[in-house]
Amino acid sequence: MLTVSYASHRYVAALFHRGGGDVNRLLQLRLRGTSIFCAASDAVLMFEPAVDLFQPRDIEKSVYSAVEQKKSFSLIRCGDGESVVLGYPQFVHEARFMMWMTNFFGTHADAPQRFEPLRTQLERAISDADVVGTFREKVSDIEKARETALTLGAIQNLTNDQKLELNQIEWRLLDHLIKPHLRRQSLLTTTNIHIKMEESGLLKTLAAEAGQLNLITGNDVREKLEAAFPGTRITQHRVPTEYKFETSRAGWSESMPHFPDVFDQLMVQIKAGNFEGVTFIGAGPCGKIYASAIKDAGGIAIDIGSIMDVWAGRNTRSFMLTMRQRTLMPGTRPDA
Repeated sequence: MLTVSYASHRYVAALFHRGGGDVNRLLQLRLRGTSIFCAASDAVLMFEPAVDLFQPRDIEKSVYSAVEQKKSFSLIRCGDGESVVLGYPQFVHEARFMMWMTNFFGTHADAPQRFEPLRTQLERAISDADVVGTFREKVSDIEKARETALTLGAIQNLTNDQKLELNQIEWRLLDHLIKPHLRRQSLLTTTNIHIKMEESGLLKTLAAEAGQLNLITGNDVREKLEAAFPGTRITQHRVPTEYKFETSRAGWSESMPHFPDVFDQLMVQIKAGNFEGVTFIGAGPCGKIYASAIKDAGGIAIDIGSIMDVWAGRNTRSFMLTMRQRTLMPGTRPDA
């Protein structure tokens, strides 16, 4: 039996029970701005707008002000991957958790216990951040969201519809998962703030004015940035790319794992004070922790994530097909 609930300006997940609780399909309907999702339960999940999100333009002013004043600062963004790291095991089944670790680290993904320090340090990075990007909506009923996420996460071979539904829940759990770790002074904004900063030209301005620009990335973008900003000293620190998007995996198993090996080595350099100036970071969940350490060492860290892929010419996300690139485009100026 299908149960449907409507709410103005809300997402409503109607869960559909059939055949002993197996998830059968997901229906997505559009009616007055409301989406209805059907899954394997008699419960109804409601998604509502997250509150207290600052507009990108306000965040950009805070970023630029920190750079002008040379004030230690970190901006990080949390997405569905961070939701999985933070939510395990309460909201995330072990099978789902290991799937995500494999997406990040490939054949280096090990038992869940190995990644406990990653979660602990990610929580601290959130507490330390001046700006945290999160999703625009949240779940209304945490317990129902937990039950549904664990049920779906336990399914070994998810259909595409099941994957979509589970991912919708993971994004909307972020508000619940990050709020306990936020400082009162922290600013919340959209997790897409990296796209906004690229499209507005802020990243271009920072690269031009930084003096010293550090990069932590899986992409080799140093030469492109040096050509675009000859007056800026650029230092690049390569880390393994996200395995899910790696096109050449030959030798991956024999290479040094990002976590904990490369991670630990880079943290030593950061704590030694080798990251003065501005640092752009694109390094998955580890990148949030790098940002925190750079701020603690007196630097300015900005998590720009997949914008590094944009600069490298790698189309790893759907938004890249329509976004307006600014940083490496000649003759463009930041928005006023």
